[in-house]
Amino acid sequence: MQEQLKDLKQVFNKCEDIFDNYRPRAGQKRMCFEFVKQLNEPHETVTICEAGTGTGKSLAYLAAAITYAVNNKKTVIISTGTIALQKQLLKKDIPLLSRLYNKKFSYALAQGRAQYVCLDKLSDAIGKGGTQSFLFSNDSEESQMLEKMHRDYNSGLWNGEKESYSNTIPSEVWATIVSDKHKCQSRFESHRECPFHKARRGMKDKTVILVNHNLLLSDLNLSCGGGVILPSISECVLVIDEAHDLPDIARSASEGVFSIASFTSLAESLVKAAKRHSINESQLRLNDKFNKIFDLTSSCVDSVTSLKAYLQANHDTFFKDNIYVLRAFCENLASFIDNALKDFRRLKKLVNEIINVYKKIIDDGDPLTPNQETIYGDYTFHINWIKTAEYVLFTMLGKDNFDEMAKWIDSKGRGDTYTLSVVPIEARGILQNLLWDYTSDVLLCSATLSSVGSFQLFKSESGYPDHAKVFRVDSPFDYSKSTLCIPVIEVEPGDQEEYTQYLIDNLFEKYITDQAANLVLFSSYWQMNKVFDGVKRKAKKKGFILQQQGNSPKQTMLDKHSKLLKEGKKSVLFGTSSFSFGLDLAGDLLTNLIITKIPFSSPTDIVAIRHSEILKSQGRNPFFELTLPQASRALVQAVGRLIRTEMDSGTVTILDSRLNTKAYGKQIIKSLPPFKRG
Repeated sequence: MQEQLKDLKQVFNKCEDIFDNYRPRAGQKRMCFEFVKQLNEPHETVTICEAGTGTGKSLAYLAAAITYAVNNKKTVIISTGTIALQKQLLKKDIPLLSRLYNKKFSYALAQGRAQYVCLDKLSDAIGKGGTQSFLFSNDSEESQMLEKMHRDYNSGLWNGEKESYSNTIPSEVWATIVSDKHKCQSRFESHRECPFHKARRGMKDKTVILVNHNLLLSDLNLSCGGGVILPSISECVLVIDEAHDLPDIARSASEGVFSIASFTSLAESLVKAAKRHSINESQLRLNDKFNKIFDLTSSCVDSVTSLKAYLQANHDTFFKDNIYVLRAFCENLASFIDNALKDFRRLKKLVNEIINVYKKIIDDGDPLTPNQETIYGDYTFHINWIKTAEYVLFTMLGKDNFDEMAKWIDSKGRGDTYTLSVVPIEARGILQNLLWDYTSDVLLCSATLSSVGSFQLFKSESGYPDHAKVFRVDSPFDYSKSTLCIPVIEVEPGDQEEYTQYLIDNLFEKYITDQAANLVLFSSYWQMNKVFDGVKRKAKKKGFILQQQGNSPKQTMLDKHSKLLKEGKKSVLFGTSSFSFGLDLAGDLLTNLIITKIPFSSPTDIVAIRHSEILKSQGRNPFFELTLPQASRALVQAVGRLIRTEMDSGTVTILDSRLNTKAYGKQIIKSLPPFKRG
């Protein structure tokens, strides 16, 4: 530990040499040294820190984790929730520490396949691969772009990563050449040098590996404790930034959706593939299996058709507003689901048998022919949706999992088609099985982990162990330079129509007057769209340029907003919850923030509905245990858009009179930063 402390002293001393007017941040140093103490404990540790905006938490955990890793020959895995933070760490924060620290370390970004080109597909797309067919006409812009990408890669000007290419690649072009897990596999000789596989090999022996939460959880799902895509977390220092996102992403990773409409087209695709393969494959021993595909797929279609017919016949009994929420076991419905499950399991067994034939060829050291690679890729694609269908149907059949899983069926029209969904109600069990039971040393941090003055909500969501060290570091920003306004409004947000009309009538009369940089946050797309349509003429007449989320990509909106302000024009952004976090509008880019109401969860959110019902059945109060803390935390995140640097100031206006009239309003206001009240 002494060697690490010496290194940290050197790092922070060098900050004074590099930065003019450098002022040590007490919160940053405390966070760093608390993590250092935990890392040097002889037992496994979990450290949880809520670090207020401006603490400098990135440098704090980078310094602690990397100096420990360098001195103890460990690997650091850093996981983030957003691309914005990932880019900040990769382009700014980690290179900064590399300048500050006098010992060398290496780092790499681990990304999913969707960020890399498949060279085999790229060659095929320009007619230079095995298929000898062009995806686009020779003189088209798309063809010329693909030709240039091919040249740039071969000449070393491009590494095959989407984000690093010199020009923006249209999504429809990228979709034709992107690496996919079914065909772009390192076990195929023609794919071993694809950029994705080269990047994976390049992670070996790196001191720091930067990932996102989805990739981290994917690795943990493949093998508890990881070790398939990334190093095993039991052998690493794990840092989870933006940790407030982790429970939701963990739940999403374990959800399942089975659409009857999608199944019909996928079943047709599987049958067509089997017909092609029975003609083209020279291994006669597989013909019987290909032929069985027809019968087993037909059985699946029949059982799913019977399930659909049963739902249609009982539509009025089961469905309310085209949704059937399963709250108890239904014997009759279960019999139809069980028949479908048995058919899908038989189909899965057969498809796995076909896949294993080709796996054995590869394992024996023999290459697959191009045709065999195609067959193998086709069946590894189909096995995934078959497994998903099996998972959803099996979960739907459970008699004792209603307290753990939200289960429902959506209907389009009056039973034109149905979609079955299963989603874990809580993430703590998932994280216990995947993370807490295997981690050695982990730091979780975020600016918003507590809610209404307590970490209890995050404890309930994540299930972090009781021995975890949990602490808070306050923001160093002077919030008294900014103003919080909560005006008295006669109409409450609960009256949706009347409140929406109030916003239309008053937004540009009382709350957006002559300010140049404005952001208005809504809790629903419906209300945002209504208000946008109702005020756009008025806004234009008053000289404001209005942009609405959904009409353009987020970054395009932000770039236009910045450009307008530089030109001396007045800009207003309309956004929903996704604009409430990960949006960094520092300085003059935002001085007037309006939040239309307390961001309570949607009344149509089935997972939230089931969670509340379960808590109530246990004699607990779901509003004070769940709904209020979640809304309070979301409001803190939204308010945090205003102040991003020490120099920032402005006004936050929350147009929700319940903060003044309801008893819980005082709790929510107390959890907000200490703004001056206006």
